[in-house]
Amino acid sequence: MPVPGVRRLADEPWPAGPGAAPDAAPPAGLVAALERRLEAEGERRFLFAPALIGCGILVFFALRHDPAPEAVALGALASGLLALKLVPGSLARHAAAMLCLVLLGMLAATVRTGLVDAPVFAGEPRVREVSGLVERIERDPASGDRVTLAVRSIAGVAPDAAPRRVTFRSRVREASYEIGDTVAVRAVLMPPPDAARPGGFDFARQAFFAGIGARGYAVSAPVAVDAPPSGLLTRLAIGVERVREAIGGRIRAAMSPEAGAIATALVTGQRSGIGEETQDALRAAGLAHILAISGLHMMLVVGAIFSAVRYGAALVPEIALTRPVKKWAAAAALVGGTAYLLISGMSVATQRAYIMALVVLLAVLADRPAITMRNVALAALAILLLRPEAVVSAGFQMSFAATIALVAAYEALRRRPGREARGERPRRRGGTVGRYVLGLLLTSFVAGAATGPFAAYHFHRVATYGLLGNLLAMPIFGMVVMPAGLAGVLLMPLGLEGPFLWVMGQGIEAILKISRWVAGLEGATGIVPAVGPQSLAAVAFGALWLALWRTGWRWLGAGAIAIGVAMAALAEAPDAYVDRSGRLVALREAHGVTTVGGRGAAYEREQWLLSWGMRTDHPVRSAPCDDLACHDKDGAIRTSRVAHSAAFAEDCALADLVLAAPAAPAWCGERALVLDGETLEKAGAVAIYRAAGEPLALRIETASGRTGARPWNWRWRAHGPPGVPARWERRPRGRAPEEAAHPSAAVGALGGN
Repeated sequence: MPVPGVRRLADEPWPAGPGAAPDAAPPAGLVAALERRLEAEGERRFLFAPALIGCGILVFFALRHDPAPEAVALGALASGLLALKLVPGSLARHAAAMLCLVLLGMLAATVRTGLVDAPVFAGEPRVREVSGLVERIERDPASGDRVTLAVRSIAGVAPDAAPRRVTFRSRVREASYEIGDTVAVRAVLMPPPDAARPGGFDFARQAFFAGIGARGYAVSAPVAVDAPPSGLLTRLAIGVERVREAIGGRIRAAMSPEAGAIATALVTGQRSGIGEETQDALRAAGLAHILAISGLHMMLVVGAIFSAVRYGAALVPEIALTRPVKKWAAAAALVGGTAYLLISGMSVATQRAYIMALVVLLAVLADRPAITMRNVALAALAILLLRPEAVVSAGFQMSFAATIALVAAYEALRRRPGREARGERPRRRGGTVGRYVLGLLLTSFVAGAATGPFAAYHFHRVATYGLLGNLLAMPIFGMVVMPAGLAGVLLMPLGLEGPFLWVMGQGIEAILKISRWVAGLEGATGIVPAVGPQSLAAVAFGALWLALWRTGWRWLGAGAIAIGVAMAALAEAPDAYVDRSGRLVALREAHGVTTVGGRGAAYEREQWLLSWGMRTDHPVRSAPCDDLACHDKDGAIRTSRVAHSAAFAEDCALADLVLAAPAAPAWCGERALVLDGETLEKAGAVAIYRAAGEPLALRIETASGRTGARPWNWRWRAHGPPGVPARWERRPRGRAPEEAAHPSAAVGALGGN
């Protein structure tokens, strides 16, 4: 049955080649049809270049071992040369070019990884003397300042084994140091934390690409010490950080602590002072995006400067009529956008927004169309080649998803059927307020729909009333908060920022009231269980196919989206999680969730519940404990967390899973799956699945094994492979050897309590 508006591939006309007869028959077959379709898309084919490079980067991060750089480079060169030699417009040439772009993405990620590779601290957590240059201070009254040091030395660690940077928390209120000082501090250092569950967010990977090789907390006040002067680039970077710190201090002093923390995040990108309750409310109302400096913030700043200069010059007719005022305004906006990029911390989303603004302003200077999908592609290319690790981050994915969807919607509105053929321009309907409300509704709906799958994948949450929250709060944000903040920052050198920062604070307070009201509505937050990356990849591919192509075959993208949704619905969830230190195990059972072990690992517990599609406040039953062990004897996976060696005799005989604080005897591993401290030090967090159709078998996945032998996996670098079997089968039960039995062992038996 024909679908309205969709033409079959075979219906497309075949353009006659040079010298061919006008009525020459088109080549037959699917290959020829695909070639005609690609030819019909014209310049739109370029838009897939960053997508293919991004695919190559994703392949690099999905591998369990680093690819050989020489092989990747040789493959990219060979496929590129082959593409140049093949017949222009042929499907073979397109395929070779696609392969070349994918390999270029892998090569960019390989080179970037080699450039940032540095030692990662993997020693025992203990107090060490650390000295280094203070690069950044993130203020947080609740949990203490977070300090980033460029390491000069660490006591007991060889210089060539010392991390490049370390971060630590300092609760010292009266600090005697500032950004740019070289300090010495006694701190407990630990490796960067890896994923709380296999396949979860990997902090260690993020820290690796930021050059951070250790984290910890200070046990003494940092003290400034003498050090040789730093290089020019370091001094410039320190100067920018000092400006950011000064701006943040002035902002926080002008408004309430809560509003000041959000205002600081909007201007300098420092979000450490925002409370968890505030973030949850903004997230539930669909307003968490305002905390990440991205395209909205950059365009508001750039647009305000552009409008002020252009309309200010229009007040003087002699200038407005004789000078290129529009280009002057673009140049001023470019300077302002660059300054905002520097003081905002230069996150990936901000870099993308800046590149987009740069391309738009350069287009104005060159009298070219400003907002096009090609400009989005150029911004993506720049970030992918310079910061390829950004492609796996939620910020990059959501930022570009929203931008691509909005530009595609803008293009679709301009390209309504018959309009281009008649040479019509879009007509404005309704008053200014009506157009603004309609535009806000359309923008919020399109951006929300585009970012929703990525938010669900990374955060397991969906803001049900996000459209309502944005409709109520964004006019205040765009017309009050950001303009007042921009004016306040510009007037800071004159000391006149007070009234404008007060207005900014009042606008933020209003937004917070709206977010709490929306978050309090019934069902404001939907929880989405964890799914595999394959389902997100299918949805993203389908969405790109829909947005980037213009001819009828773009609707094939809807099929890819449907496949991704189906894959998500069929995703398999683990039956148990074990945290990376062995303190806690959570079991998903028919009656709910049961935890076995202590009360620690709060973050891990929240991530496990979210991955199962449950709220973080979901009721959890704690398994009973005695002096020797905690145990769950009624679940499908009988579990014991042994705290004393006297419990091994009975618990190893009756449990399927044994978490051992003391070292477990060798014979225990013959009867149960044993995860002790040494094993978890190698493996990290563990997910356990009951094998389908095999009630006596378990399938095991570890965080270290999921990551593989990659440079950011400090567990593999320090200890090698995880050493945990991928499959475990329950064996016949029986008591422990007589020599292992102990009269007090019955206290910890699973058979009675």
